[in-house]
Amino acid sequence: EQLMGVSLFRKAFPDRPIRIYMHTPETGEFDLRDVLHGLDLHDVTKVMDGYTFVTGSMREEQLCAITNCADVVLDACQEGFGLSQLQAQACGLPVITMTESPGPEIVQYGVCVPSWSLDMTHIPNKLLPHPGAIAEALGQLWQLRGKRSELARQHVLDHYTWDRVAAQWFDLIENVLLPEHERHS
Repeated sequence: EQLMGVSLFRKAFPDRPIRIYMHTPETGEFDLRDVLHGLDLHDVTKVMDGYTFVTGSMREEQLCAITNCADVVLDACQEGFGLSQLQAQACGLPVITMTESPGPEIVQYGVCVPSWSLDMTHIPNKLLPHPGAIAEALGQLWQLRGKRSELARQHVLDHYTWDRVAAQWFDLIENVLLPEHERHS
């Protein structure tokens, strides 16, 4: 669905150069190479090698360098927490996220796209981003190419550093487990 949106954008604006880097394996539920060929995106897509994907051996510096090469991060999937969205915003990049995800709470610089309905009986209750909305969001964000948002970066620093999140977890645990008179204020 996300790739369908990129394909629609590429067809609508063939003169705009795009490059896709995917942090996903080439094979799994389906063969990604076939999908990329079918959507005519095979010539602009780089997929992480299987070893790095399986072992998680990409160093933080590598991930940061790859992210900083981007103009936009497309992460419009339904997941428990949008770490890649935070990483992108820490670099000041706009993010395309799905309305029915953690994205609207996390993303301060970017576009939320709606889901669409498909008959996917083999994947119950999975919301998928609307490809047309992704293409429109890419068109919107094309104007921001090369621009970084200090506000998005500051939002991550203010709310999502490891220390801040850990402190919030400890406060929550303390409030749930300890009687009120034993809590730290």
